[in-house]
Amino acid sequence: MYGWSLGGVNNVLIFELNPRDRLTFWHMATLATSFGVIWFLNLIIFLLLSSKLLFDFRLSFTYLVPILLNSLLLIFFVVRIDPFHLKSTKRWLQNVVIKEIKAGFVPVAFVDFWFADQLNSLGLVFLDFEFFFCFFIKEQQLEYNPTPLLEQTNDVIVAGNVTNTTLIDENEYRCGSFDYGIRYFVAIYPAYIRFAQCIRRMNDSPQKKKMHHLANALKYSTTFVKVLFAAIYSRYKSTGMTVYRMSHS
Repeated sequence: MYGWSLGGVNNVLIFELNPRDRLTFWHMATLATSFGVIWFLNLIIFLLLSSKLLFDFRLSFTYLVPILLNSLLLIFFVVRIDPFHLKSTKRWLQNVVIKEIKAGFVPVAFVDFWFADQLNSLGLVFLDFEFFFCFFIKEQQLEYNPTPLLEQTNDVIVAGNVTNTTLIDENEYRCGSFDYGIRYFVAIYPAYIRFAQCIRRMNDSPQKKKMHHLANALKYSTTFVKVLFAAIYSRYKSTGMTVYRMSHS
């Protein structure tokens, strides 16, 4: 934003921002620093609770720290509270995100495909969110016991009345793998947004520009094939190596 201002780029007009109530590069730097400090404090709290520096046992509330952090950030984004004078900017961001979700069904403006390109650059972040939900839904379980217990086994950590159980079945899929279909669709979702936008722009454009948007859509569709082969390789690589070794033995 600072470079745009120096270069005379009218980003307020390009991104359809409210000129009377918008964030400057100083505000963006302040927000980024604030969120960085919040994340760092949560990391320190998580590490302290995971260690034995403050407690004689591992407190099972440790895994609540990332849940609370992500819940706080989600509430900050969804709820239209205005403690930092971000009302118009948050509304703008929420509207853009909604248009990304409805990609292909609404007209596409510059800010829409620019934002979708940023999401494609953050493809690994989508996989991290998928792993976060999978980890806490499938592999972790917090249970309350009416009788206080203090013991520790290989897969269960008990602290007071709350137990933190790691639920892992060797015969089932593991989080972070392509053993189940959800991770594949999460991995291709950013590319799908651009693909759908290109198809919509091809439909809305004059005849002489349709091929340009079609070629752009085909470019993003290669991500579907790439992730598909990566998933197949990840799922069956051990079987493939076994067959290869047997055929060359």
